[in-house]
Amino acid sequence: MRALSLASIALLSLAALARGETADCRKAISQETTQRLFAVLNHPPSEPQCKFEGLSTNLGRMEARWSHAGVMLPAINVVARECAPPLSESVGAFGVVTPPEIVRQCPSVGRQIERFKEELATEVAAGAIGNLDDPLFRTARLLFMAIILVSLGLALRGGMDLANRDRRWVVVGAVSFAAALGLRAALPFSIGNWYSEVLPVSGPPPWPRFGPGLYAFQSLLRDADLWTPAALAVSQLVLGSLALPLLLGVLWELRVGLEAASLTLLLLVCAPFHARLSATTSEHVLASTLCLGLLLSWLRAMRAGGATWWLLTCLLFPAVCLTRVDMAVQALLVLVWPFLLDKIERQQRPPPRAIWLRLAALALVVVATLWIVYRYVALPSHHPMPGEGRLLVLRQLLPQYWQLATGEPAWMSLPAVLLAVLGAIVMLVRRPILLMRVAGTVVIAFVALARGFLPDELLGARYFLLTIAIFLIASGQGFEALLDIVPRRYRPGFAVAAMVVIGVWSAAAGRTAYAVRYAFQDEYTFLRQALAKLPDGCTVYAVPIRDEAFPVDLDCCLDMRRSPLVLDFPKLHFDELPQDPASIFAAASCVAYYESVSCSIVDDPQDRSVHGRAEKAVPFFQQRCAEAHQNGRLRLVAETTTSPRAVVDFFHGRPPAARLYRWTP
Repeated sequence: MRALSLASIALLSLAALARGETADCRKAISQETTQRLFAVLNHPPSEPQCKFEGLSTNLGRMEARWSHAGVMLPAINVVARECAPPLSESVGAFGVVTPPEIVRQCPSVGRQIERFKEELATEVAAGAIGNLDDPLFRTARLLFMAIILVSLGLALRGGMDLANRDRRWVVVGAVSFAAALGLRAALPFSIGNWYSEVLPVSGPPPWPRFGPGLYAFQSLLRDADLWTPAALAVSQLVLGSLALPLLLGVLWELRVGLEAASLTLLLLVCAPFHARLSATTSEHVLASTLCLGLLLSWLRAMRAGGATWWLLTCLLFPAVCLTRVDMAVQALLVLVWPFLLDKIERQQRPPPRAIWLRLAALALVVVATLWIVYRYVALPSHHPMPGEGRLLVLRQLLPQYWQLATGEPAWMSLPAVLLAVLGAIVMLVRRPILLMRVAGTVVIAFVALARGFLPDELLGARYFLLTIAIFLIASGQGFEALLDIVPRRYRPGFAVAAMVVIGVWSAAAGRTAYAVRYAFQDEYTFLRQALAKLPDGCTVYAVPIRDEAFPVDLDCCLDMRRSPLVLDFPKLHFDELPQDPASIFAAASCVAYYESVSCSIVDDPQDRSVHGRAEKAVPFFQQRCAEAHQNGRLRLVAETTTSPRAVVDFFHGRPPAARLYRWTP
């Protein structure tokens, strides 16, 4: 109990620390921000007597200077907003002082200053969130260290008590984990979306948009000297496969039969969505596995009452929310499960007083966590909240499973969907409260985010890895109902034979889905080979695939700077192509240009889903990609064609090309 209280007090103290951190004046301006702003301002003024003298940073202050007729003009001063003088102009996270003499002496600079402020408004002070000293990052590190230690302690205690456990369940858990790990390792390792951020060599980026949990976990790997491209792949494969024994523990707590539990795990092993995403770099894999662990620890804590399980629950809830802030709804949903018990699940509880004291401590942790992640992750991220369309998601929720199971490339297992329908009918009669928990979790998770598996498929599925495991509980119940009609003496043999058939069927049907490639995944694979041909220290530029002019993200094309390429090639520098490409040769001896598939996207006014994203993006890329070829000489290093698959049909089904060039003046 004391441990739970200390955990609650620590969370509140860190909230206060985070508030204090945002109020001081130690925030720096990152090097990446300086480079982007320099590219905006680095244009000769129209007035022949005016000259841009450059940017400089010192003690958290940035200065941009111009001269007129050889005389230096007063500088534009930029500091973190909390440190700005009273008369400064607030621009995003910064305060700006713009001397009027600059525009008076050099009127053409005014346009560059306005663009400068537009870019500045999208930047984040390096000390605001995501750096090594950020309280949330430190908190997440401590959470993961504590979770690892507590989990190892529980595993050791369980191993010592192994003789008293049903060995059949232990064997099922071990075999399912090994099978899941083997299948996922056999799939080509890739990225789960168009960036799949990893911890850069220099430390956490200044803006972990959905929480610092993934960076904190990876920083522990780095501290253990396990931070390499191979370690990244292994860690993701293991995290995805750990969902199998965790789900088995949940099924044990729910008093599900061994046959039903085995079939549920078999379907999860083969599930194309889960297998493919487990073989990628994606923070959703970590968040969903943590959330499944949260469900197990909370069920066990409420049943057995052990203080260690309660402590683990209090650690896992903030870890889930700090890894993916949009997983908070699903984390809250699993906390409801132990309060809705079937008769078969009701057993001896700890004394009422102990329950209420521990519930109060957990409630304090939950409230503190939700406030912290909302205030210091959700709000600074400026990520749009789930929009309208919840009713549409609700109407399409059940049909999408059937469509995914019967249509190409069979992202869902048809046996799983058919058995889930039967299982829902059976649970309605036998275990209605279990059905309420399974269906409620799946429905609320989809409706809360106002999105589904379709039309994004793999990209949409990453938000719902937990619900895939929950959905398969219904499939296991359907399988158990079929076994009930088999005479008892034939039941074990029939169960094994049926599982072999279902496993082969599911794996064979999923082969097409296992092989599906997205354009950005092919780009990543191509660049991992092509970039090896560049010398160390080379700077690789690309046209940025995000711009304020775009109404929504394109979700089509690789963003090198945010991808695992920063780990694959720590001695290369990745940057966005500046407005004036001619300026890039002054700062680097080796310059390369990556022409991504974004240069090949096309608009389709007849397709609203494409037109809404491409209407402004196509002219932007046509202009910027053409500019890249008009400055300097480009020598082709490598080229490829990629899959045309994206969230929408940007390429009209034609494989777009990607090329890597060496660039010389």
